Amino acid sequence: MRLDPKGNYAYQNLSDAYMSLGRFDEAKAVVDQAIAQKISPRTTRFMRFQLAYLHGDEAAEKRIVEEGLGALDEPLILFQRARGDLARGRIQDARAAFDRAVRFCEEHQNVEFAAEVRSIQATFEAELGFVNEPRQQLSEALSLALNKDTKALAAVPLARLGDIARAQKFHDELAAEFPTNTLLTKVQLAVSQAAIELQRNQPQKAIAALESSLPYDLGSGPNGTNYSSIYLRGAAYLKGEDSAKALAEYQKILDHRGIDVLSAFYPLAHLGSARAYALQKDTAHARTAYQDFFAAWKNADPSIPILKQAHAEYAALR
Repeated sequence: MRLDPKGNYAYQNLSDAYMSLGRFDEAKAVVDQAIAQKISPRTTRFMRFQLAYLHGDEAAEKRIVEEGLGALDEPLILFQRARGDLARGRIQDARAAFDRAVRFCEEHQNVEFAAEVRSIQATFEAELGFVNEPRQQLSEALSLALNKDTKALAAVPLARLGDIARAQKFHDELAAEFPTNTLLTKVQLAVSQAAIELQRNQPQKAIAALESSLPYDLGSGPNGTNYSSIYLRGAAYLKGEDSAKALAEYQKILDHRGIDVLSAFYPLAHLGSARAYALQKDTAHARTAYQDFFAAWKNADPSIPILKQAHAEYAALR
């Protein structure tokens, strides 16, 4: 920015760095500076959306999405909107935005990104307890583009949905083909192997698989962990009934809001914490954590399986 005050991407990258560090006021100050310099609104569109989402300003979110419609990056802003809706538990709104993003990609022959969108959608829908819908989304993704990125993204939801054989096949193929790709081997493949071990009811093996991802836990952006390694490690500790370590993992997510503002893993970390406290027979803290989850999902679609399950668990607290 010092060298070129009109350089678009400097503002985008600096605001994103501040956001990832949880320095939200500084992220906004960079965006305001870009506006003052009359930098293209497209440059700050995604950061403006995240800041609006962070502050619960849905009117601003809507304006920013509408501003991007018809532009070549329309699927990107729709993707952000869809992820944000999912993180609020608004599954129908999210699906509509995901569908529009995929249709736009297909119309413009960008099937690779369409496949990534569907794979990421399936990842979170599987975590929300859906089964048939994410299976269909994965089938569509893999038919659109059977490449490195789609295989890496699809392996986790495939494992979580019980298709261990295909998840392991993708994992092994990618490990053999790209042995020097650091983020792939140490993060994405570690996460997919952990998901496979969790499905096999081997929580200790899942934790061991995630060892290589530890230095990258707080990474964000494309091919970063975006909470996935932390979330699955928490799930593994929970399955292994090590509630204290599970709590530490979920708290790591809750303490780093800016890493992925639009991630459903953030509200789900409240639920994971509630379950860990319940395992400790700490009813008071468990109630508070469940209530935090319900507050985050106050406008969620009531049919979401994990929400129904959470209400049942909360009612059973003694």
